[in-house]
Amino acid sequence: MLKISDIALISFLLAAACVTSEPLPAPQAPQAMNHGPTIGQPLRFDLTANGEPLALRAVTGKITLICVLGPDDAAVAHACGEAQRRWGDRIAVVGLATSETFDPASIPFRVYRDPEGAELRERLALDPEPKVIVGDKRGRVARVFAPDDLAELHEALATLVG
Repeated sequence: MLKISDIALISFLLAAACVTSEPLPAPQAPQAMNHGPTIGQPLRFDLTANGEPLALRAVTGKITLICVLGPDDAAVAHACGEAQRRWGDRIAVVGLATSETFDPASIPFRVYRDPEGAELRERLALDPEPKVIVGDKRGRVARVFAPDDLAELHEALATLVG
């Protein structure tokens, strides 16, 4: 049987074990590992084509690839072309040229211009460097792949297209 002094000692030791010398940091909400606040954003750009306004949106019901193309980036264009050949009409592929010097002549999908990447910056807080933005079937950003990560694109598409 415990004495009152034993109970007091145990209570003191338990309380002392809970005290730290510095305050614990507040817990942080989980963050997506791939371009944080961009993930989940609507895939929509307001562009101009032939002097007319053009609203570029993800194709609802399909996985959409927005291939951000620079002046001499063949890797992103090749990866998007391969994805289009492999997945056919199960995905939609579109290019977004951020450089005035980009030549879309050899690209097997439609390419629109976003000079200096203004819409990329405004809508998704992304820089205009080459990358592949993958939109889910709801028209929201699911993943963003830098040129160094393009090997993972087909695996991600297999998961998303299902």
